[in-house]
Amino acid sequence: TLDLPMDRPATSRRTYGGEVQRFRLPSALADAVRDLARNEQATPFMALFAGLVALLFRYSGQEDLLIGVPVTGRDLPETQPLVGHFVNVVVVRARPRADITFRELLAQVRASILASLAHQEIPFNTLADALQPRRPPDRTPLVQVVHLHQAFPLPDPAQTPELTIEPWEVHPGFSRFELSLRTEADSQGFACHFEYSTDLYCAETAAGLARHYRALLEGACARPDLALADL
Repeated sequence: TLDLPMDRPATSRRTYGGEVQRFRLPSALADAVRDLARNEQATPFMALFAGLVALLFRYSGQEDLLIGVPVTGRDLPETQPLVGHFVNVVVVRARPRADITFRELLAQVRASILASLAHQEIPFNTLADALQPRRPPDRTPLVQVVHLHQAFPLPDPAQTPELTIEPWEVHPGFSRFELSLRTEADSQGFACHFEYSTDLYCAETAAGLARHYRALLEGACARPDLALADL
């Protein structure tokens, strides 16, 4: 289990209430993330994921992290036109250390993500049932944190002569996981939000996570050969 500093003690009576801390990575930082990823033969998602690993490492001090990555589950041509929920969560393992550089972490993350995606057809529940991880009853199995990335901007809503239509995001007040990072590419950089369990964290902590995530990415893009402990 990932042991982040919590504002409230975990209990077996979780309500699964959740809130969202929204923030942005501006276009200049987004371009720097893409450039770093391109130079290391990685994707922007891999660089953003490495930033999350660095953040969790700096908060927890743990050198063995498991993070969930939702995937569409529509790799087969016959599933692509179907209506339904095919999303699966794959588990990506990261081994950060204080003395490795962000460039080394990105290479490690790249290999781990590719290895996990090669087996993305295995249902998360099947994996959890097979491994039977030891955990407190209040913690989700295998992963407590997930990273969801939307690589391409969502299409603009259709317009009609009579109506102006725009998206309106509504959060349901629910959080399945203790912490989730969502990153979405758009014309102005990356729109991001941390969804957090209100049973465990307060809004100020989520805002601090957002600030520190951005700061780590800014430092990593400027000096990728700096050790994680020094970012």
